[in-house]
Amino acid sequence: MQRVHRLASLVAVSAGLLGWAAAPHSADAAKPQRLVAVMTAYDVLPCGDQGGHFGCGTDDRIVTLSSNGGRSRALVRRETLDYQNRYSGPAWSPDGRQIAFMDGQRPAIMRDDGKRRHVVGPCCFDSVAWSHDRRWLLAAGSLTTSSLIGIYRLSTDGRKLRRLTSGGDVDAHESVNGTIAFVRDRTPDHPWIYIRTRRGTVRPLTPGRSPAWSPGGRTIAYVRGYSIFTIAANGRHRHRLTRDHNDADPAWSPTGKSIAFVRFNRQRISLISPHGVGLGSVGPKAGPTLHWAAPSWRPSR
Repeated sequence: MQRVHRLASLVAVSAGLLGWAAAPHSADAAKPQRLVAVMTAYDVLPCGDQGGHFGCGTDDRIVTLSSNGGRSRALVRRETLDYQNRYSGPAWSPDGRQIAFMDGQRPAIMRDDGKRRHVVGPCCFDSVAWSHDRRWLLAAGSLTTSSLIGIYRLSTDGRKLRRLTSGGDVDAHESVNGTIAFVRDRTPDHPWIYIRTRRGTVRPLTPGRSPAWSPGGRTIAYVRGYSIFTIAANGRHRHRLTRDHNDADPAWSPTGKSIAFVRFNRQRISLISPHGVGLGSVGPKAGPTLHWAAPSWRPSR
C-alpha cells in the first residue's frame, strides 16, 4: 500500500511538470524568468534484500520551470540506489545557454534543453558553479584524498585544472566581479562563509553556508541555521529574511528583486524579496517523499 501511495504521488507531480498553472505574487512576475532545480522522489526502488522490501533509492530529476507558474520540463532523470551516483546542484551558465550540474561526483554540462550532456573533468567533487565569464567551472571538493580538498578552477573541456584554495572548502560561487564566496568548516558542524578576491586573498565573512551572490556582486544571500539571511560583501548590513527554520538553497533572480529558496515544510520553491516580503512559490507541489533542491535562475539575455 505504501508503494501505491508513493507511486501515485510521483505520478501526480509528473503530471504537474507538464503545466503547473498557479502564479506567484513575485516582483518578477511581470517579466517571468526560468529556473532550474532538482526534484527528488525518495524510496522509489526495491531495496534488494531477501525480504523484498520496497522503499530505497532516489529518483532525481533536473527540472526547468517558470517563475510565473508556467510550463515546466524535466531535462534529465536518474533512479539509483547509489547515493554517490545522483544528480545534484544545477547552475545556469552566465549566458543562459548551458547548465552545469553534478553527475554523481563529477561535474557535467548540458544544453539548456537537456541535450549534449557530457561529464567534465575528474572525480571526486561535491559541487559545481560557473565563473562569471563562462570560461571556467568552479568545482569544490577533493581529488580522491582529503589532502586535496579545496576549490578548483576547471576548464569547460576538462583539460585544465587549477587549485584555488586549500582546506575543507565546498559550495563555491563567483560574483560578476570575480570574487568567490565559498564554505569552509572551521570546526565540525560549524561552517563559515569565506571570500576569495581576484588577487587570491582569502578572508572569513560570516558563519553560514550556501552563499549566493546578488546580480550586482554587492550582497550575499546565505543560510544560517535553517533561515535565510543577506549580508554585504564587506561583512556589514546583515539581515534575517526568514524565521521558518526549514529553509535552504537561496538563489537571486536576475533582477535582484526576488530570492528563490527551498522551504521543506511547504514542499515548493518559495520566493522572497531582499527585504523579507514573501512573494509566493513556484513549481508543482511535492509530497511526503518528494522534495525540491538547489534552484538556480536563468540569467537575462
